[in-house]
Amino acid sequence: MDKETENLIFRAIDGAISPGEFERLQDVLEVNEVARVFYLKMLSLDQSVAELAESARDEIVDRPKANWNTFASDSGKTNTSLRGRWLSYLSIAASAVVLTTFVFYFARPWSGTEIVQVREVEPAPSIPGKNDVAEVVQRIDCVLENEKWGTVDSSFEPGQSITLLEGVVVIEFRKGARVTLEGPANLEFLSDNSGFLRSGKLTAVIPDSATGFEILTPSSRLIDHGTEFGVSVDANGNTETHVFKGEVELVTSQPKSQAANSNTGSQRLTDAMGIRIKREGEVAAEVIDANPSEFIRTSLVDSRRFENQNEVTELVDKEHLTMWFEAGQGVQRDSSGRVISWENLAQGSSNRDQPSLESSAWQVNASRRPGWSENGLGGFPAIQFGGYDKKEFLATTPLRLKADATALVVCQFDPVEEIGYGHLLVLGGPTKFILERREKSEAGSYTLSWQNKKVPPFQMEALENVKSVSSHQPQVCAVRYSVDQGIFELSVNGKVVASGNPIGSLAVNSSQVIGCGPRRDRFFFKGQISEIVMYNRALEQEKFDEVTESLMRKYKIETQ
Repeated sequence: MDKETENLIFRAIDGAISPGEFERLQDVLEVNEVARVFYLKMLSLDQSVAELAESARDEIVDRPKANWNTFASDSGKTNTSLRGRWLSYLSIAASAVVLTTFVFYFARPWSGTEIVQVREVEPAPSIPGKNDVAEVVQRIDCVLENEKWGTVDSSFEPGQSITLLEGVVVIEFRKGARVTLEGPANLEFLSDNSGFLRSGKLTAVIPDSATGFEILTPSSRLIDHGTEFGVSVDANGNTETHVFKGEVELVTSQPKSQAANSNTGSQRLTDAMGIRIKREGEVAAEVIDANPSEFIRTSLVDSRRFENQNEVTELVDKEHLTMWFEAGQGVQRDSSGRVISWENLAQGSSNRDQPSLESSAWQVNASRRPGWSENGLGGFPAIQFGGYDKKEFLATTPLRLKADATALVVCQFDPVEEIGYGHLLVLGGPTKFILERREKSEAGSYTLSWQNKKVPPFQMEALENVKSVSSHQPQVCAVRYSVDQGIFELSVNGKVVASGNPIGSLAVNSSQVIGCGPRRDRFFFKGQISEIVMYNRALEQEKFDEVTESLMRKYKIETQ
């Protein structure tokens, strides 16, 4: 362990560490066992000798309190260092007692650190009592312009607009039309059944109650006749309309001289039809094929669940499923074939009141989307994550987790050079559970916990006795976790390879992460994932074995 890491540890314990230093320390503790052990020893020593001093009622020694809200001591106040405090503490305690304390605390497990900075996917609250015509019902990694000025609202009156800088919002008009707006975009609300798209992209899903829903653009007017369609407006006001299902009436606003052209004026667009219209000039409207992959769609009207029942894994206790992602089902891809969203097949997994807002894992940033392979693992589709170089990951809509969990991931590690740390799955809240790929293709898992997200000390429990796995075939990496039952087991292909002690409840209601660390900026997984199965309980051994065998049989994984 180098001198810089040692100094960071002492500064953290003393309460004199800056936020930047604290992040560096977290990264070191994540991968450096020597540093983790030293951190725990120093933290435990500091706490234990302080307790000895307090028990001796020594009023001379003033143990300073760290200001963890700012990660620094108050300006102008004395903040005695840990090294300095030791001398004072040792002077008041009997050497035999201190030695006993050293031995006891040095033998305890080590701790680690983690700070989570996650933009959660969450529904915006409704504000009643206003003459509103539409409201935001879902937000996915979005940044609204009015957030910068502290005027965020979830509902809108006629004449108001929403400017979306990035991400996705789902907006529901009062008559029932549901619009998915993809940033950057600007949408003005005209009535409870119409809007004006100045720029950006949207998709609209129209129920019978909202037939006649209208979207105006700088170059056209779209009138719905029961459908799902997409509209995009570029910086010059040029418009493209794509009909995914149903029928749309389109009225252009081009010069009258073009009215005789069959591609201008008023016309009907039906399934799979599209049209491209210039805002200005003498260029006629161009009929094109509709391309759903050009749009982000939160309501996949034409998605087919379990199209091939022979490919669906036989699972037990489906009523206890919280997550069930299968790469051959419910995957929305963009025009480059990369994954926009991955539908959660677990029934009732979403914490939302609206059942039509499905629970999914998302990546709205095109540069961070993982790939998709039709013949990935065992001949079945798989999601391909590119590791640190590509920084690809997915984040779920909010999921309501319980205290315990059983998680199984069908995956295959890609060969990597040097440090190969990558997080496959990150779950939980104040106590966070992580299933990871370590160096030399080892599968590992650990949990870490804290009482206050800004305040060390942290608890950490890692399963060290990991087993190297082949990068040439799929694996079922699994964890059973229960605080009440005292279970924390890591298994590879049904065999327990490490066990430890659970340290806290996983219960939380928030977004979870697939393919990288909880802060979404490091520990990117390199490899493929075909299926994720997670229960909100620690499965009994017999049922756990049954699920593992089903996955191994499906993906043709042989027992090693």
